[in-house]
Amino acid sequence: MAPIHICAAADHDDLLEILFKHNADINLLDGQGQTSLHHAVKNGHLNACRFLITHKIDTSIVSSYGQTALDMASASNIQQLLMTYENEKVILTPNITDLQLQLLEASKSGDLDVVKRVLTFNPSLV
Repeated sequence: MAPIHICAAADHDDLLEILFKHNADINLLDGQGQTSLHHAVKNGHLNACRFLITHKIDTSIVSSYGQTALDMASASNIQQLLMTYENEKVILTPNITDLQLQLLEASKSGDLDVVKRVLTFNPSLV
C-alpha cells in the first residue's frame, strides 16, 4: 500500500491534504486494484471519504474483487454520501470561501437541496 492508502485507511484527512498538495495520485491503485476511497470505505472513515470525493477521486474504479467503493459501503452514512455523489455527481470545490458563498446563495434563494448537498460534503461550514 502507498501512503495515500494508509492515510485513507487510518482516516488521516489532514495527511491526505498534504499528499494531495504534493501531487499524490488520488486514483492510485494498490495490489488489489483498490483506491484510497476503497480503504476509507472499508474502514468506515467518513472524513477520509468526504475528502477524497471532494477532491474528485474516480468513484467508478472497480477493484480486482469486482467492487467499487460504493459496493463496499456498509455504514449507512458512508453509503448515503457515496450514493449522493454517484446519483448527482456533486462537484464541490474544497475552497472554503467558494463553499460559503455557494451556501449563502442557496440559503438566500431557498434552494434546500443545494444547502443539504453542501453541508453533507462539508459539515464543518456550520
